[in-house]
Amino acid sequence: MLLYTYAKIIRAEKGQFKKNSLALPRVVYFNGISFRNNYVSCACYHYACHFYFRAGNEFKNQYAVDAFWYSLVTITTVGYGDITPDSVPGRIAAMVLLIAGVALFGALSGKFASFLFDRQQKRDKGLLNMAKMKNHFLICGWKPNFERILAGILNANPEVPNEKIVILNSAGQGEIDRIKSDSRFKGINYLHGDFTDEDTLLKAQIKTAERALILADLSENYSALENDSRAVLAVITMKNLNPRIYCVAEIADSKFEKHLSLARCDEIILSSDYELSKSFQELNPIKLVAFDIIMYDNKDLTKLPLRERKKYLDLVFNKIKDIIDIELVPNGKGIETRDFYEQIVSVGGEGLVVKDLDSLYDLKGKRAGEWVKIKRTVTGSLLEARYGDTLDAFVIGFNRGNGRNENLVGSLLFGIYLLDEENNLILDDNGAPYIHNIAIVGGLDDALRQAITVYNPYTNEVSLRADIYGKVAEIDGQDVSSKQMRFSHAVLKQWRMDKLPQNCTIRKDFLEKLIL
Repeated sequence: MLLYTYAKIIRAEKGQFKKNSLALPRVVYFNGISFRNNYVSCACYHYACHFYFRAGNEFKNQYAVDAFWYSLVTITTVGYGDITPDSVPGRIAAMVLLIAGVALFGALSGKFASFLFDRQQKRDKGLLNMAKMKNHFLICGWKPNFERILAGILNANPEVPNEKIVILNSAGQGEIDRIKSDSRFKGINYLHGDFTDEDTLLKAQIKTAERALILADLSENYSALENDSRAVLAVITMKNLNPRIYCVAEIADSKFEKHLSLARCDEIILSSDYELSKSFQELNPIKLVAFDIIMYDNKDLTKLPLRERKKYLDLVFNKIKDIIDIELVPNGKGIETRDFYEQIVSVGGEGLVVKDLDSLYDLKGKRAGEWVKIKRTVTGSLLEARYGDTLDAFVIGFNRGNGRNENLVGSLLFGIYLLDEENNLILDDNGAPYIHNIAIVGGLDDALRQAITVYNPYTNEVSLRADIYGKVAEIDGQDVSSKQMRFSHAVLKQWRMDKLPQNCTIRKDFLEKLIL
């Protein structure tokens, strides 16, 4: 910027300066003053600040300060009146300074206001902090309940700080202001624009980004087809600008999966699957029930008693209770434990594990009675479903004993007929009624073992008495296993002399519901 100012000031031999009444020199000559490019105000300010006052002894060492003070007060239109020119040339010079100074001050004020306004616009558009952004997570697009989606992303990526997340979309300012006002999203960066546009992606520092999530953008009235096409275009553009970026894209039509794969998209989300999963989650919310903890902050807690481990569990609970739905298993005695058990069973739970508060956590499973399982039996499940109070099955085979009982029957195998949804017998491959092995009952007393065993000492063979086959018994168990649909820890409650094998039936779909 070139500012040429040439002014020759001839000092007067006599000065007329007074305290509170400044008189400029009586004789002032301007041999030449040249201004360029509308810098009049700058030239006058320069001229005024260098005005050389010559006065009596009273102001001998103060004229430069007085000149600067007078110039500043004049151009800012404050006008204290403590220093004023008396001579005509001085007043003319003051008028020039006043007019040009106001222009200068207005220009400077405008420039400063423009600078502040420009910074605010950049801050609103998210451009202020973009220049040094690296290894960040770019989230493109917008849809209703975006706050919930954003909270889910933060919870799923706890290693990513808010300052490393950039939101890029064309949503209205009201939507963005609502996100900015949420304390959970403090520090998140926002950039307004089209995420398919290369210039906008460059502003978002796509070349140094680590990950990108492209959501189906509902901020504009795009159709599902347009949204899927925009997702493909965005992935192509991102991968072209940054081949190392990990891209995840959401589409509505599975036909676009091929196009995204060709665009080297790393992960694809189908909106239909996501919405189905979200609806299921809303109807069947997941709840974490915490009952113990074995490690905290890389510290092994298994050697601490349960009452000490519970203190650490409380610490974890207080940290995550606002993130996920979590409930701590309470401490209780007697009727409290029973009530809690009934509560668990009433919502389809399996039961409880009751622990001694002084017990350690034995990873080998040798708990020596300090942990006791209280589980709902199959009979309890049948009663709950109003199917009856017992389950009857008939003997279909046996297993030989071992050890001191190796010459006796070790356990009995019980079967049952399965029915379909229309209560018809389910048939096997040969067209005969299918017999399902519902339980293996062990723990038989010695008298019963000897009574039902046929042992041949010559061949060392063990067989079951023929009349035991088809015999009906009432059985029970803790639960039904998911693989074999068989009772676990089955027990024989009593023999049913009044029942025949054909009376032992159960619907297959109901048996599957008993699986816990």
